[in-house]
This record gives sequence, structure tokens and C-alpha cells, in this order.
Amino acid sequence: MRRTITTLVVGLVLLSLVAAAQAQQSEIQVLRDSVKQLSDQLKAVTDKLQALETKQATPVAAPAAKSSWADKVQINGYLQPQYIWRNNATDDFMLRRMYLNIAANVTPRTQAVVQFERIGGAKMFATLPVTVTSGDPAITLSSCYLNWKIDNHFSVMAGQVPTSFGWDEAESSSKRLPLERFAATEGPAPRDLRPPTDGLFSGGPWDRGVYLTRKASGQEPTVTLGLVNGNYVANDNNDNKTYSIDLKWKRGSYLYGASWVDGKLGAQGATQDRQAFDLIFHKDPTPWGFQAEYLRGKWGIPTATTTTSNREGWYGQVAYNKGGMATPFVRYEQFDKANLTLAADTFMALHLGCAWQLDKYNELTAQYTDAHLGITNMGYSGVQWQIGF
Repeated sequence: MRRTITTLVVGLVLLSLVAAAQAQQSEIQVLRDSVKQLSDQLKAVTDKLQALETKQATPVAAPAAKSSWADKVQINGYLQPQYIWRNNATDDFMLRRMYLNIAANVTPRTQAVVQFERIGGAKMFATLPVTVTSGDPAITLSSCYLNWKIDNHFSVMAGQVPTSFGWDEAESSSKRLPLERFAATEGPAPRDLRPPTDGLFSGGPWDRGVYLTRKASGQEPTVTLGLVNGNYVANDNNDNKTYSIDLKWKRGSYLYGASWVDGKLGAQGATQDRQAFDLIFHKDPTPWGFQAEYLRGKWGIPTATTTTSNREGWYGQVAYNKGGMATPFVRYEQFDKANLTLAADTFMALHLGCAWQLDKYNELTAQYTDAHLGITNMGYSGVQWQIGF
């Protein structure tokens, strides 16, 4: 009887423990379910918060600014006042050059360019200084053309366009070291009232027509083909057009080139040949710089003293710059003007000078020139201050 009661009590205790354990497991499961539910809710809130923060961190595009015509226009230029001491003529102050350039980038591929100039000075062997016109100063239109970039290699310029012939003639006077271009291109004097048969470009480097340029690609040269009136900035006065081709190869710091031009100059029925070829070599002064050019051709009208209008000119130039302000230079040139009297046939000149780049916009040049045209002394000394803007 006692054993039976004991067994019964033990059974009841075990049943109580089992029931308690089951109740506890049920409570744990409930807690687990609550924790999972809370975790899911917390994750949803966290994802939503991150989405809001990402949206706020994303920059909002500013409204497009209104474009203005002024944003498409660029204006620059330079002035070159000089003082010249001449060996056989009047010394004077000159506003030798003034250029004002206006370029409008009409579209990403088309640009309109307008350039105004004021050129002054005296012939270096003249008795009195002669300016461009009696209404000095005279402002004229030198360049006015459209530049169309066909693609990354080809472009077309049409209108009143500057030449790319040779080096000295094609280079801007703001970059040239000597005060004047070499005589075979524009004659042995500044461009005011210069004889039209003096240099190949005695009327200046501009002409009316069209130029097609292919920029250098790899080892190939930059090629420019030209078709122009051949009468400088005036309307054409004959039915002949002038053709030209210019090639320039860049090899590291060295540049080589060749140019050719063929046309007629003068009124219909009385035209003159205008043919020439040119070879160039150029290296920037780093620290030594070298430049040379050879020009040979036929232009002008033969006279009673000569039966040919063949012309020939050349120059060689050495410059030095070790990274400082000063660039000293020396240039020797010669120009055989076969259409003049034999006594005044050949122009020879030695130019010694130095250009100081004072800052980004200001440059000062001093030059001494020993020059003769036949027996005529054309020597001079000059100081020039150039300011660009």
C-alpha cells in the first residue's frame, strides 16, 4: 500500500514537471516569435531610413543657366608702340601695330573671326616718315572669315583669311623675335606704301578665298590647300585665281615645312606671274633655338635694266633662352630683288636684339640692324614695347 502511494506521488510530481516544462517552452516560443516580429519591423524601418538618407544625399541638378551671346565671344589683341633711330631718315615714335581680334563661337563646330588692324611706320630709307594714310591713324579690316571644323582632322576657312605660307609670313608679329618680317616676304620696309613688287606678300598676309586644312595625324604633316583671288584684301581684278599648298611636319621640338603658291597679280590683260616655293626649319629656344627659311620665285614686272622678275631670299636665326625673361637673338638675311637696278639689287641685313618677357602680357624688345639695299644704308635701331590682352 505504501509503495503504491509512493509511486502515485512520484508520477504526479513527474507530470507536474512535464507540464511546467511544456508551459515554459510555449512561453519561449512566444518570446521568439515576438523577437522575430520586432526584428522584421526594425529592419523595415532601417531600410526605409537608409532610402530616405540616400535620396537626400543625391545632389539635385541646378536649373540650366540661361546662355548669353557674350559667353560665345572672345576678344583679344596686342599693341606695339616703337621708337626708331634711322641712319638716313627721321627718328620717330610709331604705333607700329595694333590688332583687335573678335571671335564668336557660333556652334561647337563653327566660328566667326573678325580682325581689325592699325599699321604705321616709315620706310627706313625715306627722307620723312610716311604713315599708312594721310588720315593717320587708319583702322582697317584685315581678317574676316568663317572657320568650320568638319571633324577632328579637317577644317575649312572661308572669307578674308590669313595665309599659312612659310613661317615668317604666317607667324603673328606678336610672337616673332625681330621687329620686322624677312624682306623676301613683305619687302625691306614696313608695309606702308611699300612697292607692290617688293616682297611676295607686299600687300600683307591676307587674301580672299577658301582654305582646307588637315591637321597632322601620327607621322603625317599638317596640310593646307588654298584657293584665293591673289589680290590681297582687294576685289580680284583678273580671271586668274591663286593656288597654294602648305606642308608642316612636327618632330618633337623640331618643325620642317614647305610651301608653294602659283597665281597672277595685276589687272586683266596686264597680269604678272606670282609663283614661289618656300622651305622652312624651326626649333623653339629650349635653350637654343634655330630658324631658317629659303624663298625662291618669280613675281613683279621686269624693267629696262633686267629681263627677269626672278626673286630669291633667305635668312638664318639663332636664339637662346634658358628659362629666364631674356631671349637674345641674331638673324642674318639676304634678298635678291632682280627687277631693280643692279646698284640697288640686293638687300642684306644683320639683326641683333633681345626680347624680355616682363610678364604674361608685356614684352620689351631692343634691336640693332645693320642693313643695306645696294649702296643705300637702311640701318636702324629700335625699341618696342608689346602689350597683349
